Amino acid sequence: MHEVRDLLPVALAEMSVALPPTTVAAAVFVFDDLARRYMSGEAGERWVAHVVADVVTRADYSSEVIDLPLGRLYEVDDEWRAGWGRTVEELKAAVRVACAEQLQPVRTQLLAPAKIGSTTAAGRIEIISQAPGVTETSSIWWDSTSNREASGDVARAAEGRLVSVEIDGREVRTERDLHRLLNQALDFGPYYGWNLDALWDRLTRDVLRPVKVVWTHWETSERNLGTGSFGRIRDLLNAVQAEDERLAYDERFEFELR
Repeated sequence: MHEVRDLLPVALAEMSVALPPTTVAAAVFVFDDLARRYMSGEAGERWVAHVVADVVTRADYSSEVIDLPLGRLYEVDDEWRAGWGRTVEELKAAVRVACAEQLQPVRTQLLAPAKIGSTTAAGRIEIISQAPGVTETSSIWWDSTSNREASGDVARAAEGRLVSVEIDGREVRTERDLHRLLNQALDFGPYYGWNLDALWDRLTRDVLRPVKVVWTHWETSERNLGTGSFGRIRDLLNAVQAEDERLAYDERFEFELR
């Protein structure tokens, strides 16, 4: 026997009545909050562009999400990082205009069919859409604080505040240990490749700035890893810092041996 919740969407579709677009409602909520943070000076333009790209990706490039004022910025993050196309000032202006448009009153009507559920400590926003006899829930991941509550997870560099990550060299006995410590601190995600190519990709593409990695007791790591392996890792981290300097980012990755 089919439950009512299984039959209702079909019945509504036959009457040309669609269930509320829960993913779009979630994106509106996130984008509105993001725009308010920018307008109040709590977030920078580049961070806004990065979060927009993340939301659009998680929404599977939904055209409804991309059509939102902030959604139209989804390619700005790539443009900013790669250094092609518009100047930094032009990109900042685009973010500023999109944030202003996002907060226009017309945006709020997209939230009318839904109610906002609670945000968990980890930052998942649930959007609960309700129609007679049916409740559907979808969610978009959103880190609304500068630090995650999970132990060892040094969060993202939200709101433009410097995140400092200390790697204790006494705990780095193998290259795998180094990957583990950075993965825990910077949240590389479940598909991290655990090699230097993957580390370069994560640090240059995915880690929000500003962030500083300080490697303490590095001499111990060098003895454990060997001069060659240690040198390759050190050179990679220095190269990430140099890349940010070359691209003249306002918010950068920094690395220090101490």
